[in-house]
Amino acid sequence: MSDVVIRAAQRDDVPLLLELFGELAAYEQIEHELKATPELLARALFAERPVAEALIAMRGGDAAGYAIYFTTFSSFRCRDGAGVARGGGRERARAWGRAPGMVGARLE
Repeated sequence: MSDVVIRAAQRDDVPLLLELFGELAAYEQIEHELKATPELLARALFAERPVAEALIAMRGGDAAGYAIYFTTFSSFRCRDGAGVARGGGRERARAWGRAPGMVGARLE
């Protein structure tokens, strides 16, 4: 059984998400490309009609990673779908292996 819990991000997670974005940007050496602000992220995720949603992976009470996803629509198939805009994990969580604990994680 995995000790990773995946939960939907809440408005008060905006600073945590920005911290995770910053850690990923530093890891990939692209800090100069990070333009996210608390206001922009809160609007994107928590407006009346959000354009994206976020999940946070928690392990032992600590944020281990995140995923940002959005709804898509195919006009040819008349079906919806989901796209993943970005996902990332903390450097200390990378030692757990690929997609640490995501398989078998508990979704809350």
